[in-house]
Amino acid sequence: EAIAEQNVAASLRLCVSVAGELRTSLLGPARYFRLYKLVLGELHRLAALLADVASQGEDLQPVYEAVQGEGNALPRLYILVTVGFVCALHADTVQ
Repeated sequence: EAIAEQNVAASLRLCVSVAGELRTSLLGPARYFRLYKLVLGELHRLAALLADVASQGEDLQPVYEAVQGEGNALPRLYILVTVGFVCALHADTVQ
């Protein structure tokens, strides 16, 4: 919902929460892989939202810096890679 509404802050919180689910040791390999694919799907949707925001000329640097404050390393890593990738793709559109 947050991604569909193009709410960047809520989308980041959602993706951090979803990526945090990867920290579990309770799943077997097959179920963990399914979870991993779901998380990557959400990260792909986040990247599309951020690309849309960046194409409108918005600076994503504050988003990148906000993600750095995430306390858990695993979700932070996935989100930083996602946001950093979009920042790199759209570096020329932002002044």
